[in-house]
Amino acid sequence: MAAESEASQLGSCTKDLEAYRCERYGKQFVFVDTPGFNSSQSQTMVLRKIAHMLETTYRRDIELTGVIYTHRILDACISSAELSSLGLFAALCGGAAAPRVRLVTTMWDETDIESAEETESTLKAEQWKSLLDAGARYERFHNTHESAWEIVLRLGDNMKALLLQRELVDMRMEFTQTTAGSQLLLGVTQNMPSFPYNPRETIQFSKIKPTDIVILVLGMTGSGMSNFINKLTGMPAEIGTDSLGSCTTKVNTYACDRDGRRFIFVDTPGFDSESQSDTAVLTKILHWLRTTYQKCIDPTGVIYTYRINDTHECATELTSLRIVAALCGAEAADRLRLVTTMWDNVDEEIAKGTEVRLKDDVWRLLLGAGSCYERFNNTEGSAWDIVLGLGDTKKALVLQREVVDMEMKLEQTDAGRQILRETTRDRPSFPDIVRSSLNSISNIRPNDIVILMPPESEADELGSCTKDVHAYACYRDGKRFVFVDTPGFNNSSQRQETVLRKIVLWLKATYQRSIMLSGVIYTHGITDEHVSREEMSSFRIFTALCGDEAADRVRLVTTKWDELDSGSATDKENDMKTGPWGSLLNVGAHYSRFDNTTESAWRIVLELGETKKCLLVQREVVDMEIDWYYSTVGIRLQQEVCTRMF
Repeated sequence: MAAESEASQLGSCTKDLEAYRCERYGKQFVFVDTPGFNSSQSQTMVLRKIAHMLETTYRRDIELTGVIYTHRILDACISSAELSSLGLFAALCGGAAAPRVRLVTTMWDETDIESAEETESTLKAEQWKSLLDAGARYERFHNTHESAWEIVLRLGDNMKALLLQRELVDMRMEFTQTTAGSQLLLGVTQNMPSFPYNPRETIQFSKIKPTDIVILVLGMTGSGMSNFINKLTGMPAEIGTDSLGSCTTKVNTYACDRDGRRFIFVDTPGFDSESQSDTAVLTKILHWLRTTYQKCIDPTGVIYTYRINDTHECATELTSLRIVAALCGAEAADRLRLVTTMWDNVDEEIAKGTEVRLKDDVWRLLLGAGSCYERFNNTEGSAWDIVLGLGDTKKALVLQREVVDMEMKLEQTDAGRQILRETTRDRPSFPDIVRSSLNSISNIRPNDIVILMPPESEADELGSCTKDVHAYACYRDGKRFVFVDTPGFNNSSQRQETVLRKIVLWLKATYQRSIMLSGVIYTHGITDEHVSREEMSSFRIFTALCGDEAADRVRLVTTKWDELDSGSATDKENDMKTGPWGSLLNVGAHYSRFDNTTESAWRIVLELGETKKCLLVQREVVDMEIDWYYSTVGIRLQQEVCTRMF
C-alpha cells in the first residue's frame, strides 16, 4: 500500500512499514502500510525501508498479489514532487508487475463530484496514462469497508515479483544500481511516469519452479542462440551475434513473463567452439539438466539453431546435431525444434535450396521421429511463434534419465559417446529407448506410474532369475512408468519369509516417500496343467499383501498363450477365473491375457490408468506401525508355513 505523498497539512501518519493480517472468505490477507514518498523522511530513506521489506520477503519466496497506490482526488493538480514519487513507484514495480498495480483515488466523500470527475479524467488521460496502458488499473475508493474490499478482491490470487525484488535478489544489484535507486538521482522531473523497461532477468536454480515453461537453446557456435533469446526477452542484439565467434561461455538462464506464464530460456555455449571443447560444453549443459531434473523440473522444449547461410555440410555440424539428438532421446523427439536462423543475411533463393537439403536429407530422420522444423526471421514475433508452438507439454530428456535415474557418468551416456565417436557423415538420429535401471528408491518420484510385478512361482527348471527387488523405468507418451520386479514367493534359493520381507521393506520405504502404486500385476502360465499347492499358497500370500481395498489395482494375467492350443487354454482360463482367482476377482480385481507381444503388455498396463492406491501391508506397517511379521500378510505367511508342516 504505497501513498503517493504526505507532504500536506495532514502530515505523515506512518513512519515505518507496518503489516496487518486479516482473514476473509477463509483466506489470510496481509496489508503492508508504508511511509509516503514525500513525508518528513527523505525519499531515499523511505525507498530503502520498502526495498528492505521487499528483498526479505522475496528471499522467502513470498511474492505480492497487488500494489495499491493512493492519490487524493482533492488535489486537482499534481505537483512535480508528486510526479517524482509516482516515477519512483513505477520504477519499483516494473512493467511485468503492471497488472498487479491499482491506482486508487481517495476522499471522494470530501469533494464536489463534478470537479472530482474532471480531475479523475485528467489523471487517467495524462499523468497515469502510460501506467494504465501498460496494464495497471484505476479504482475509486469511497471511504467505506465494502469499497476497500472490492478493490482488494478484484486483484484475484495471482502473485508477481516486483522489479526491485528481482534486481536486488536475482540480479544481485546494489540498491543504488536498481531502476528505482537510479530514479532517485534524477530528482524532481516533469516527465509523465511510466513503468521502466524490464531488463532481462538472470534467474538462479533455486528460483526455477516445476510450473515454469523451460526452453533449452542449443546449437553450433555463432548460430544465433543468444540472439534468439534476445528477441524473446526484448533485449537488443549483443555484439558478435552475427559473427561466428562464441558470445556465450557458460549456461545462462533468463526469465520472462508472458500471458500470465513464466518462461525460462536457457542459453548455452555453442558446440565446435574455439574456446572450449564439446566435452566441456556438454558437461556444463549436463550440470544444469541434472540439477533441474532432481528438482522435478522437466523442459518444455529444446531449440537447435542452424545458420541458413551455411550452404555446405560439415562433419562438425553433424557431430553437434548427433549430440543434441542423443541428449534428447526418441521419447522427447516431439519437444525438439530444428530452427534455421540468419534469414535476413542471405539470398532467399539460395537459402531455400539449403532448407530443402536440410529437411530432406540431414534432418530427415529427426523430423521423421517427431521433431519439427521452423524458420526464425530475426524478429520478436517469429521467436515467440516458435516457442508458443511447443505448447505446455513437459518431458524429461534421455540425458537426464541416464545421469540421475541410471547414475551414469557422462562418457557412458549416449550424448557422451557421440563426442568420442570418430568423425562421420552418418545422418543424425535419435538413439533407441533403453530400459533404465533405478538403483535407488530415491530416484522414484511420486508422479511416476509404479507397477508391482511379483511372479507367482519360480519353482521350476529355470531356477530363480530375480534375487532382490529391482525397479526399471520406461517412458511412454510423456509419462514415466516404473516396473518393480520381485523374487518369486516360491523362490528355490531363498526362504519364503526372506522374499516377503524384501518386498514389504521396499513397499514400506516407497510409501514413506508418498509413492503409491498404480497397479499390481500377477502372472500365471496358462500351459500349467493345474495349480499346484505351492502356487495356491503364493496366491493367498499375494492376496493378503494387497487387501480388498486395493483389489481394483490388481491385474491377474495369464501368459504363454502362444505355446498352447486355444481350445484347451480357454478351458483352463475359465477354471482359473471361477476357481483360485474367483475371490479376488469378486472384490474388484481384473483379468487379462498376455499374448507375448509389446502391444499386449502395454494394453494391460495402460488399462490400469493413473489411479494410485496403497496396499494393505503399507497401511499396516507405516500408518498403523505394525511389525510386518504381525501384519495380515505376515500372519498369512505363518499360517501357510504351518499348513505345509502338517
